[in-house]
Amino acid sequence: MPPAEAPATGESLADPIEAAQLRELRFVLFSDEEVVVALLDHHAPNWRRTQQIDVHKAQLQIHPGGPQAFGVTLTVRIGGTPQRRNIRGVDVLGALLAYCGRVRIPLPLRGQKELELMHGRLAMRITLLVPTPEAATWDE
Repeated sequence: MPPAEAPATGESLADPIEAAQLRELRFVLFSDEEVVVALLDHHAPNWRRTQQIDVHKAQLQIHPGGPQAFGVTLTVRIGGTPQRRNIRGVDVLGALLAYCGRVRIPLPLRGQKELELMHGRLAMRITLLVPTPEAATWDE
């Protein structure tokens, strides 16, 4: 594989080591029920412990946007009264990471983790940098 070249715009590569690495993408796609359980367990544990909440009747509204604008609105009925929580994207990501740990979904420790919508469902995209043979250094 030839070494990485500068972008066509004439900008130089910021990090030649990173440019000489391949990127591996992994995706974890979540059902709405999994997202609801993750959010309830992480952000509203008192709701789960003190109330009978049917996660299948909970409503999840996803607000796509840039990394800073992403978020969800979670609505559950407690005693017939709707309870609504707006949760920022970074907090949703934290809840899903904790959920993956609880249900033993293996995730790499390294790698950039971001949320996105995939076919109308919430997905975690994990980007890993994989060194290429040209970028490897050998000890003599």
